[in-house]
Amino acid sequence: MKPFLIAAGLALALVPIWALESFHLFQLTLAVIMALAVLGLNIVTGYNGQISLGHGAFFAVGAYATAIPMSLLDWSF
Repeated sequence: MKPFLIAAGLALALVPIWALESFHLFQLTLAVIMALAVLGLNIVTGYNGQISLGHGAFFAVGAYATAIPMSLLDWSF
């Protein structure tokens, strides 16, 4: 019974690849990525009570790395 459930779950997970248009698949992928990020942050801050400064540092590096080409190379937003 367990191998059948695993196979059925994998089959259902692969259905959106063929059933959805590329835009909707992109939106679904972003939602899954955001959900995983929220779950990771919830484990660190919620269950453990730790404050993670790494998340803020990653956002700062990403914002800085985006701002430099936008200002110097005239990249659009």
